[in-house]
Amino acid sequence: VLFDGLEPEPAGALLEAALADLASRNFKVRGTDEPLGLITFSAGVTRCNNGASEPLKRADELLYEAKNSGRNRVIVDAD
Repeated sequence: VLFDGLEPEPAGALLEAALADLASRNFKVRGTDEPLGLITFSAGVTRCNNGASEPLKRADELLYEAKNSGRNRVIVDAD
C-alpha cells in the first residue's frame, strides 16, 4: 500500500485500524457459508523520499520483520 502525502505514523494508524476491522469480521465462503476463520495481514510503513525503489525495498523489509515477529501487525519505520 502506498500513501501519497501521508506521514508514516498516520499511515500506520490507518493500517492498524484496517487490521482491527478485518479481525472483527466473520468471513464466509459465498457458495457454502463455510467460515473462513481469522483473516490477517502484516504491513511495513516507511517514508517515501525521492523515488520509490528504496522506500519500497525498506517497506518490504519491514513487512517481513512484521511477519517474522508474529504476523498480523503493522511496523512503522522509526526513521
